[in-house]
Amino acid sequence: MEGSRQSDLAERSLNILSSLHAAMVNYHLYPETSEIVRESVQRAKQDLDQALSQWESITFCELEGKLLINDYCLDERDQARPNTVSFLRELARWEVRSITFERGLSDEDLRGFLEVFSRKREAGVEGGLSSLLSREGVGHVRVDEKIYVSMSKDQDLSSLGSGSAGEAMDMLRDEVFVRFLVGNLPALDAPPGEVAELLSDPQRVKAAFQAVMLGFESSGGGVGTEKARLIRDTVDRIFGLVDSLADEGLRETLSEEMVNILAALEPETLVEVLSEETPRALDDAETRREIISSVEGENVLLLAEQVVEKYHRLLDEKEHMDPGDFEDISAVLNEILADLYAESDPQYHPRITELLHSSGLLARLAEVHPQAGRDVKTYSVIARIRDSGSLRPLEGLGDEEVIEVAAKLLEMGEREWVDRITAVTARNLESERADFRLRAARFLDRMYLRFRRLGFNPVMVSDMDWLLGLLDRESDAEAKRGMLRLLGDLAAASFAEGRSEDFARACGVLLRYAGEGGAHREAAEEALRSLDFREVGVPLLESLVRDEEPMASLAAELLSRMESGFVVDYLVERLKGEEGMEVTPGLAVLCRSLGEPLLSALSEVMESNAREEVYIRAVKLLEGIGGNAAVAMLRPSARNPIPEVRKQALRSLARMSPGDPALLPLFLQALRDEAPEVRREAVRGLGTIDDAESVEALLGILQGRSPAGEEHPGVEEAACLALARLDPEKALGPLQDLLRRKAFTIRRRSVHPRVKAAACYALGQIGGPEVVGLIRQYLDDPDPILRNEARKALASCRRRGLTD
Repeated sequence: MEGSRQSDLAERSLNILSSLHAAMVNYHLYPETSEIVRESVQRAKQDLDQALSQWESITFCELEGKLLINDYCLDERDQARPNTVSFLRELARWEVRSITFERGLSDEDLRGFLEVFSRKREAGVEGGLSSLLSREGVGHVRVDEKIYVSMSKDQDLSSLGSGSAGEAMDMLRDEVFVRFLVGNLPALDAPPGEVAELLSDPQRVKAAFQAVMLGFESSGGGVGTEKARLIRDTVDRIFGLVDSLADEGLRETLSEEMVNILAALEPETLVEVLSEETPRALDDAETRREIISSVEGENVLLLAEQVVEKYHRLLDEKEHMDPGDFEDISAVLNEILADLYAESDPQYHPRITELLHSSGLLARLAEVHPQAGRDVKTYSVIARIRDSGSLRPLEGLGDEEVIEVAAKLLEMGEREWVDRITAVTARNLESERADFRLRAARFLDRMYLRFRRLGFNPVMVSDMDWLLGLLDRESDAEAKRGMLRLLGDLAAASFAEGRSEDFARACGVLLRYAGEGGAHREAAEEALRSLDFREVGVPLLESLVRDEEPMASLAAELLSRMESGFVVDYLVERLKGEEGMEVTPGLAVLCRSLGEPLLSALSEVMESNAREEVYIRAVKLLEGIGGNAAVAMLRPSARNPIPEVRKQALRSLARMSPGDPALLPLFLQALRDEAPEVRREAVRGLGTIDDAESVEALLGILQGRSPAGEEHPGVEEAACLALARLDPEKALGPLQDLLRRKAFTIRRRSVHPRVKAAACYALGQIGGPEVVGLIRQYLDDPDPILRNEARKALASCRRRGLTD
């Protein structure tokens, strides 16, 4: 019932607000006696009367920038409605907290209210809205007006007259700014230039922030969560203004000032701001580190104490909290502790570590939140390493604990300590004991994988020759397998650092072991599969596409051992992209190794509504793959609506399966294609099939009986060469006819010089002494191409001994 009542109240209130707003606007725009004003006022009066018949009164109230109607707060969607925003703006303009309409409101009262409320406030008008309504005799409307104080404790508005006009205006602007920051104004109604000027002045921003805090404290507010929420809302409002200006430089400057302001907070409040009540604009790890690094002196220890107290309270409340919230807050507290170790003065680190132990936090976390306990223990170990200047604090820790310490050190940017841990461990690869060597290899492998999860890719062993020598001499099978996996890590790290020679050497050794079989094959294969596709596979694929050495020679073999799904997906996306893609020999080898998964993906591409160049790339890839399955998939493309695709499909089919009689009907059908470039590829395909139908079709083209009618010279040129290659005996007569002057009467049209040039070339290859005279006729032909081919054909005849 309560939900139904609130829903009814919200609906009626929005109706009243809508009609009131319309009446106010119309009162401002049109004469009072106009029909539109009369109707809008009447509608507003009816809505008010209906509500007041049920309720004694109806109050519209602004609270922290939100509109309440009879203590009911509209939801966010309704708060954002133009009517709501406009009404709040009018309340702010009149400096009114609330307006109440009471039962008994008359038409004259409503008209009087609308007339006054819709006015533009004039300079010099004495009194607020309440006094103006009283002066006009408006009844049954009560107004609660706000009273503001100026920002300075020592100065009120009356004292502004003693200063310059500019200073007075700045004070008034700053006072409006403070009212906006505490939520008493829904928006800061000022030109963007003034807003930018205000926000770019650190002193005015700081003064406004302090004014908000002083107001909070003077009203009885204390430190901790409540103050942190006020800070969050205040900072979010400030950055909301910056976002509206879209000024990145101003945002950066303001962020720096906010870091300084927040770092100066009392530690109890700062912990709440950093852990639970974080402003959106500052909610990132980098900003948190900057704030903590700005905390100075003994405040570092006070902040650590507050973190410990906050953690204890969190653990006390764990059973009553949402598990996700608990994990999020504890993770932030852990990060704050890490930042204290990373950013604060090292002289405080031993005392922070002692605090973690003496407060019982470490023991308690180990019991109720093991992961957090391990994290905090890690920070304390790091503090002891720094304090002692040695790795002795690692003694007694398990391998996984040492790896976690190394990972945190790497995150903190202390690579020197990580290298020392790595070097000490790597020395055990030379141990006389095989179990020590195996443990060292596995330790370094796990540590590398941990670093990878953090986004780092460090080289665990810097001397490739040294590791390869150890691997070659290793006699223990388990230790050798461990070293092979470590070699895979070294290959990936070398690739990431651009050490292509080391990468190639490491991969070459792994490929050798993978190819030899035996006990070490599985470890080598596992090491090769561990190479990350995004970091290693994608660049290798690009080297294949571009045929770039030296990587291209390794790429196909390495990629064939990676997860095929990744490779296929990337190839297909690359195929669909805007950048060109050539099917190099190495890429063709890779595609053949991918087999059915790639064929299936290409089938989907061929059946989709793709761009012309995508179809053509897919056809070329199928040609590179080859085989019966690829031929069967490609055949339908010979009937694709796009001529260039049909042309490429016929060309690829002829290359993939030369002489295949099953393709004969397809090539014969293509001779009727409307595009000459498609017919040309069909002729070339026919030239590979030793069949009477092929010969007959080619003869028909040369003798003016093409299925397409009058044939294009390019198609006839291809037919000359194809027929000469396919059946030299049958080709000899038609080719000579093309060079004889009577050809015009046989074909009923002249022979194109391009076709004659092809006939000369073919006759030079297959003709006898009888063709020499025909070829000589064109040695001085006006067409340069024909003339050149005639000379080359005659030279061929000389080489064959047909003429002097």
